[in-house]
Amino acid sequence: VKVGDVIEIESLNIEEGNFIAKVTQINLRTSKVLTRNDKVLVIPNSKLTHESVINWSLGNHINRFSIEITFNFGVDVDKVKEILVDAALKHPNVYKSKRPFVRLLKFGNSGLEMDLVFWAHQNLFIERLKSDIRFDIEKELRTNGITIPYPQRVVHLPGQDNHPKT
Repeated sequence: VKVGDVIEIESLNIEEGNFIAKVTQINLRTSKVLTRNDKVLVIPNSKLTHESVINWSLGNHINRFSIEITFNFGVDVDKVKEILVDAALKHPNVYKSKRPFVRLLKFGNSGLEMDLVFWAHQNLFIERLKSDIRFDIEKELRTNGITIPYPQRVVHLPGQDNHPKT
């Protein structure tokens, strides 16, 4: 790990999931990192040496990212795949040499769960890039009359017969 590297380490109880930051300074006992929220944090070096650290900057500067999205059952999946891939390819920061692709992850409770997989330069602010792509996806879905399902729940109220009659 060196200054300028983008790293991912176990949560520091600041954000959900793993913690992603850019190393700005390394001292004898502590290091300073810049978070995605533009905050500078001082963390003990033991966090970098005793825990799992993914160095996004080590080796290849191109990393794989994904955006998960759910569609209604019965949607034209070929059209959805086309819209998702085109949205990724339109973004100037998406790596074009590795073509983005779409996977059908599972048949979920609310619809078809898919993800768009693409490559981009390692980037501390990858969520901004993903947001740009999501905006373009939403616009194209709306233009093509494709909707995203709302989660549906069945609520059983106490005192009511919730069993079907036979």
